[in-house]
This record gives sequence, C-alpha cells and structure tokens, in this order.
Amino acid sequence: MVHAGVLRLLLALFVMAPADSASTAAREPIDVLRNWLFQNDMGWLALMNGDLTLAEARFKAAIKVVRPYEKSDPRLMARSYCDLALVLYQQARYDQAEPLAKWALQVRERVPGISPDTIYQNLYVLAQIHCAQRRFNDAEPLLRRALAVQEKLAGSENPALGTTLEDLAWITTETGQLTEAASFYQRALAIRNKTLPPSSIEIAETSERYAALLRRLDRLTEAQWLEARARAIRSEAAKTSQAKPSPLPPRSRVPML
Repeated sequence: MVHAGVLRLLLALFVMAPADSASTAAREPIDVLRNWLFQNDMGWLALMNGDLTLAEARFKAAIKVVRPYEKSDPRLMARSYCDLALVLYQQARYDQAEPLAKWALQVRERVPGISPDTIYQNLYVLAQIHCAQRRFNDAEPLLRRALAVQEKLAGSENPALGTTLEDLAWITTETGQLTEAASFYQRALAIRNKTLPPSSIEIAETSERYAALLRRLDRLTEAQWLEARARAIRSEAAKTSQAKPSPLPPRSRVPML
C-alpha cells in the first residue's frame, strides 16, 4: 500500500464505477440482473462499513449469479471480479486478488466502447496489488497507463490526479528513477496547492515525501523549505485540534473524488 490516500481513492473509484448493466439487458434475464445488482451493491455496503468478510461473501454471490452468462457477456463478471479483488487486496490476499483483477482487465479491454473510467479503475487496482507485492516493474506501466487515461478524463489539475502522481513518484523512487520521481512529486504538490486549503495535512504529507527525495538529490534548500512548510501546517493543525472538541467518529466514511 503506497499511502493512506490510496484506500480513499479506490473506494471512490469503485463506488462511482459504471456497472454496464443497461447494455447487458438483452443477454441476461431481468431477474438475473436484479439479483446480481443486489448482491454487488450489498457487497459495497459491507465494504464501506468495514466488514470485509461479508463484502467478500456478497461479491462471490454476485459472481455466482452471472457465471452462467460468462461466455455470452462477461462484463458483469468482470465488474464483480474487480470488486472482489479490491476486498482481497484490503485483506492482504494479493496472490488471490491478482488473477481476478487481471482477468477483469483483459475482458474490459476487449469490449468495444467501454467507458475509459472503467479501464482506469481496473488498471489502478491491479497496480496497487503489484505495489503491495513490491513488484514495481509490473505496477509502473499500469500506473502510467492509468495516469494517461485519468488526464484525458479529468484534466491535468483534477485533485484525484495527485494521488496517482504520488504513487508514480513512490514507485520511481523505489526503482531509482529519482529525477522523474521528483517531477511527479512536483506535479502532485502543485495540484494539491491549487485544489486544497493551504493548511491541509495532505499538503504537508506530500511536502515531506518530496523533501525526503530532494535530500537524496542534494537539493537541500528546496527540501528545507518544504520541511519548514510541512512543520508549520502540522503545528497549526495541532492547535486547531486542541481548540475544538473531538467529533464523534463517523459510522462509515464514503470518500468522494
């Protein structure tokens, strides 16, 4: 797992992912579609409430419903496979998650006219599985493809782009591509500066990661400036949290892009 923002992004991506069910109505009976949609939605409800065991059971039930129609139209299977892969990823069952995400991506890449965001979601989750396995050479091309799709969909300054760029910065740092990693961090930080409040902890976190890399590149003046800024943000955040009563923890968090 690259950092805490990954789970938030993955959840947002999959909650908003198109099910492609309207185009399958001529191939699957309506009762099959309804049953699949119910099981898959219940899987997502369980996942967002943190019940990974129930989420796994629901997604497997959704897969069972549409398995008889796999050869004629595998799109719904691909959706549930990728959703289940996300659950297995969260359970650190990477060897089981990987083939599901790969199969789903292969199916989706063969479907004419499939929505680009569906391809992006699948690329992203498979890349995260490889990152967790520390298979950076497998993850990097997937994330580069995901970034290209995301830029076309959302533009070059969309807030969600910052997370993908930080993922690429982390991977290229791990593989010794430090100069390119710095460019990814620079872009990510620029997006966060434009789209988040100046006191955002996410800006502090990105600044700290970027500063650590700049130190490795002997760009000490830049690193020190970013570190000072991050300290100032964290100091202000600490004061604010002390001044305000702690809110009750939310029953569930449903992040949005």
